[in-house]
Amino acid sequence: MKWTPVLELGSEGGCIVLEGRQDARGPWFFRFRTNEAAIEELCFSETYAWKAAPRTPEAVKGLDTALEKLGERYEGWADLYPVYVRPKFAAQICSMALSRSTYSTFQWQEIADNLYFMSDPIASVQSFEKALYCLRNEGSLSATDIKMLTAQYRARHSTITATELAKAAGFSHYSAANIHYGKLAHRIADRLGFNPPKGGSDGRALYWTALSYSESKPAGEFRFIMRPELAKALKACGIIKPLQNRVLPTGEIVAASSVGTLMGNRGASAKLHTKDKLLKSQYNPRQVDWKFCVLEAKDGSGNCIQRELMSSKSYTELFFLDEATAFAAGHRPCTCQGRKFYEFIERWVLMNGKEYGVSGGIKNIDRIIAEERLDSDGNKVTYAAVVDGLPDGTMVEHYAKIYLVWGGSLREWSLGGYVAAISRPKGQQVRVLTPRSVVNCFGAEYRPEVHPTAKTFVPASEQTL
Repeated sequence: MKWTPVLELGSEGGCIVLEGRQDARGPWFFRFRTNEAAIEELCFSETYAWKAAPRTPEAVKGLDTALEKLGERYEGWADLYPVYVRPKFAAQICSMALSRSTYSTFQWQEIADNLYFMSDPIASVQSFEKALYCLRNEGSLSATDIKMLTAQYRARHSTITATELAKAAGFSHYSAANIHYGKLAHRIADRLGFNPPKGGSDGRALYWTALSYSESKPAGEFRFIMRPELAKALKACGIIKPLQNRVLPTGEIVAASSVGTLMGNRGASAKLHTKDKLLKSQYNPRQVDWKFCVLEAKDGSGNCIQRELMSSKSYTELFFLDEATAFAAGHRPCTCQGRKFYEFIERWVLMNGKEYGVSGGIKNIDRIIAEERLDSDGNKVTYAAVVDGLPDGTMVEHYAKIYLVWGGSLREWSLGGYVAAISRPKGQQVRVLTPRSVVNCFGAEYRPEVHPTAKTFVPASEQTL
């Protein structure tokens, strides 16, 4: 399993994040990562010289041990602002924080007071699925319901305010969102057979707890945390649709649940999506620097940086099966690729410089590749070539199928990986998808990385296209 946030603590410009990961055999392991640039010095223990202390301690087994280590490294952690506490561990964390806190006690107490909503799952994933299917079949799951659930599902930590729910659903005021959310939760609760707790001065049933946990009010507004069983059921039912951010070798961007091995963009400022995280365009004509990047960016401590995909302040993140796919779509290595970026420039200039009159510079290379991937109408540029002479890594199209040229065979491409292999047909013409100047680089011993499935299949020599 991947590392996921368990506890996030904030200060003026800095943060401490405790991450957890469950071992396949059951126990949890924890580690913490930090941005110490502006965390007050009072947070650090006198026994640690903070500049010399390790920035990424090794993972430890058990939350109690992790919190002890956290206290050794950051003596005043309990007085930092609790940005996020994972419900599963909230009781244990709050207990420790309350014993250590001096002036943030009320914040931890407020979280602790809400823990009765977080104690145990109210239903299984399968039960939530059944309830959702019932509502959908009855016509009781409206487009507004789906907009609200989708907005919460895709929010950071699946945590959302009533104001944000109202914005997603098109309501003018958060009170309307509260009412609508409560009615949806009531219908779900009825089908789950869930009796919600009662609260408030009037002892009213809190039906919203069928959908979410409660949380403290860091910004003066109540926040809902989606129950993880509901989140899984929404995805299993197909109610939550995959984002349209997966790139085909043809350059088309489609929706797919799998991610691939690389991330990228069509310009660092190219925002191709709407506020609802829907793709509004395939590319921006003014942006020619189409790049592919590492799948998981890391901070200065070597920890993976988590980001919200298609956020309102971000470029559109795109994903590729592998480098061969990204090259075929018209992307090239980003500077984050390090050595590979400079090797690509060197090989490109070596093989194409004289022909195109380009002696170097990534901007000039981007301009040439842009002309080779799309015509003036935005259509994919391809060219015909005999398959025998094409170098490894080239993507081709033949009889409506896409293949990777690899060794003495062609590997059939799919969103999930390569699904078959056939011997390379001698003397046959194919339609080449990879830009011509990039194919020339492959001929100069620049070898793109391919998905592991490309090496799985043994070609059947008796097959033909």
